[in-house]
Amino acid sequence: MIKTEPQTVSETQASEIPAASGVTPRAVGIGALLSVLLAVLSVCEHALGGGLPADGVGTGALFLLFTLVCGVGLLKRFGVVRAGLRPAELLVVFSMLLMASVLPISGVLIYLLPHLAGFVQYATPENEWGSRVVPALPDGLTIQDPAVAKGFFEGLGPGGEVPYGAWAGPLCAWAVLLGAFCFTMISFMVIFRKRWMEEERLSFPLAQLPASLVECPAGERPLLSNGVFWFGFGVAAVVGLSLIVSRFLPFVPPIHLGFGISFSRNSISVPFSTNFFALGISYLVSMDILISILLFTFLSYVQIYLVTVFGSAILGSPPYVPYAHYTQLHQEGIGALIALVGFGLYESRHHLRDVFGKAFG
Repeated sequence: MIKTEPQTVSETQASEIPAASGVTPRAVGIGALLSVLLAVLSVCEHALGGGLPADGVGTGALFLLFTLVCGVGLLKRFGVVRAGLRPAELLVVFSMLLMASVLPISGVLIYLLPHLAGFVQYATPENEWGSRVVPALPDGLTIQDPAVAKGFFEGLGPGGEVPYGAWAGPLCAWAVLLGAFCFTMISFMVIFRKRWMEEERLSFPLAQLPASLVECPAGERPLLSNGVFWFGFGVAAVVGLSLIVSRFLPFVPPIHLGFGISFSRNSISVPFSTNFFALGISYLVSMDILISILLFTFLSYVQIYLVTVFGSAILGSPPYVPYAHYTQLHQEGIGALIALVGFGLYESRHHLRDVFGKAFG
């Protein structure tokens, strides 16, 4: 009788086995539910001044991912569930939350909804919007009923019902544009992924924290088992909760970790505040970039001082009038962004040529 050894998979063969996809029904379902929760909490954050922000940085998405990982870990410890979500599934959930962060409040709905109803609401005989602007607007893209627009800006009153039917058409029409915009951004990331990761070897500091939550790197201690992490989280949580609770319970004093210093007869004020999010991100960013940020922040305050003291001409004004003296900085920032994108496209010309060659050749 011949005794056979148990078959094992070599490391080379194991590396060739494709990883299991994280796009599973439970991952998509959890991601959809948390996306709705993120949208609701972001609206509360904007309306009440405390909640879960939905922004381009992904603060709210990261917090919900953190809550999900901790919740699943507790359920596993108490034997409620046998196995939690796999790392690939957690990444799918986090990706859905990041996409959901694009729409609510953060630069999209906060401007879109008032514009849909604002033309009818603010039409007066003096500006002649009712006879010149409103009839020229495409059908189905704006609110045409004055009663619906008035209810949006002034409230519905006791017993009033939200006219969902009047809003459904314009919102669905604009959702097509927003969906196409998101799909275009994802396509750009797919095109430049190889260039950024393999050639430029970018570090992506904003992705390091969620990656550490999802899966612990080999040879390192799990993030949720690190006492220093929980200490920093506790300090930031206490400060943040004090600001939220004080809005609803005025007798609870908020914790403010900031102050300002004025120079040259109060012509310029430099604020110093503790931003825990920026502090955490700076831990993941290289020292060269941090020094550059510090240097250009100093130069920006020097420019603000010169504008304030010498009364340099200010062309136009930003949407927020209290910061009108920052107009030059906004214009310089847009110029720097254009130059950075243009230089990046020029450096990627060979990569883009290969991509277009594979797509159309």
